[in-house]
Amino acid sequence: MLRSIALCLAALVCLSSSVFAQLDNDVCGDAAAMIYGKVYAGTTVDSVDEGIFTAGCDAAYTKDVWYSYSTAVAGKYSVDVTGVQDVSLAIYDSCGNVNPIACDVSYYGVSTQARTLVDFAAGPTYYIRVASMVGQEDAFDISVSMAADIELDGVIDIADFEILADEWLAGTPAGDVPSRTDIEPVAANGDQIIDLFDFAGLAGAWGQTPGATNLITINVIGDGTVEPAAGSYTYWSGDVINLTATPGNDMGLKYWSGTDDDAHTGLTNIHTVAGNATITVVFGPMFMLTTKVHYTGHGTIDPIALPTTHEYVEGTVVTVSGFPNPGYQVATGGLGWFGTDDDSLSTPTNTVTMNANHYVEVRFEKK
Repeated sequence: MLRSIALCLAALVCLSSSVFAQLDNDVCGDAAAMIYGKVYAGTTVDSVDEGIFTAGCDAAYTKDVWYSYSTAVAGKYSVDVTGVQDVSLAIYDSCGNVNPIACDVSYYGVSTQARTLVDFAAGPTYYIRVASMVGQEDAFDISVSMAADIELDGVIDIADFEILADEWLAGTPAGDVPSRTDIEPVAANGDQIIDLFDFAGLAGAWGQTPGATNLITINVIGDGTVEPAAGSYTYWSGDVINLTATPGNDMGLKYWSGTDDDAHTGLTNIHTVAGNATITVVFGPMFMLTTKVHYTGHGTIDPIALPTTHEYVEGTVVTVSGFPNPGYQVATGGLGWFGTDDDSLSTPTNTVTMNANHYVEVRFEKK
């Protein structure tokens, strides 16, 4: 009987976890913010139909997830969902608006890409809905970029013109397969023709830098490595670089430079890209600190005394503290400390700079 009850409870737990599992961006109010040019892996698996929005393209697409995008550079943008058939893509100017400002559907057997071309103003946040057909769940990739940024380098320039010219000379794209060079006019996913209107659209956006890449240089000083490895990389503005430092043998992390938190002393850190930058991680040798109270029974010392030893990376300034027993004090006349940065002190605290192995001793005397 007890075993049956336990099995029933276990089944209920599993059922409840599957029923109530919900994606982080399942509702418009929790839309996942997107960065220019970055490709995000998305899914409608475990999504829940809100029941209050329509994609505006086909009411049969109900299982949805949400993304958001805001730009400082106004212009015509392309929102692309790739790698999947039978999904609806719709753009809204607010979470409360049920009428999209643009939409497209990647119909089964026709296309594996849904694409919208939409005019974004500078400043407002736009909301992007990706929805699967009723009874269907899908994985997909999604990205947003300026329509004229054909090369996807964040700059509208001669490289984009060359790609557009090459495709124009090669002929018109066939069928319902959107092309990166089909940037005019705003009509669902384009007009399926590469012509002078597309050249005019490129000219109108010429010189803009909606998502210019940034040069990030990572340096290592001392014996150790960092991930990403030392070198130069390009990142989109807003990207977050996760950094992991690994000291060499008998080495430690001295400090970070160029990160979001240079005061952090741990082996991991981050850098949020906001322009060209240099990140440096510095390693140094580890040195041993040994402490001792000259006469036992007169007090204690911190860091704690022998037989415990303590390791610090080169350059670390360690605070050492003497705690005299009642009736005692740190000895005066330059006799209280030995092996510190200033042995003349008779204060309860002192420092030692770890530029080698150090032995520190405190001596107490009666008051």
